[in-house]
Amino acid sequence: MIVNFTTPGKVFSGLLIGSFNSIKFRKILSRSLFYAVGLIPFLLLILDFYSDRLTAEPIQEAMHRTGKYTLVLLLITLSCTPLKHLTGIKVFLYLRKTAGLLSFSYATLHAVIFFIFDYGLDFFFIKEALFEKPYALMGLFSYILLIPLAATSNHFFMRRLGKFWKNIHSLIYVLTAAGIFHFIWLVKSDYRIPLMYGLVFVFLMAYRVLIFIKKNSKL
Repeated sequence: MIVNFTTPGKVFSGLLIGSFNSIKFRKILSRSLFYAVGLIPFLLLILDFYSDRLTAEPIQEAMHRTGKYTLVLLLITLSCTPLKHLTGIKVFLYLRKTAGLLSFSYATLHAVIFFIFDYGLDFFFIKEALFEKPYALMGLFSYILLIPLAATSNHFFMRRLGKFWKNIHSLIYVLTAAGIFHFIWLVKSDYRIPLMYGLVFVFLMAYRVLIFIKKNSKL
């Protein structure tokens, strides 16, 4: 009889490799890394605030940064499905939810800075700003649409809402477009960056339309 002695190191390495190859582990790892990277702009914002490096108008600079981060993360969210389709790499689907939740976090911070730090929760001036400045109203509209997406981004609501869940999350197309228009209206002279975001959005939507047409043509 041959007795096979396995060293503890081999057992540990086998378990480690097995865990790494599991889908659940890869989901947790990819999302954790993306969360860590996604929080870097927030940490830099805090660092610049305490270092007094947020230009001569710190509140406006903070709003500009958080708004830009929100739009970038929304575009990343919309990019995940096409990237998975083109490359076959499933990690992109794991990152879609993470990017969406991060975009909601930065959008909420953007709204907090606007309502509390810029307008001091003075509802008279807030109402005046919303009705006199189209970009502010468009930004609020975009944020309101983002709330139900963030609130239902879990398996519980996916099961409870069924097919209606996809209808709710299709609002991302409307709110992203609204966010880009909000940015375009906000800038006074240099439209290059908001227009660049707009072109990326149009490209992503055009890709989805082409895939939809291709699928239906096969039926």
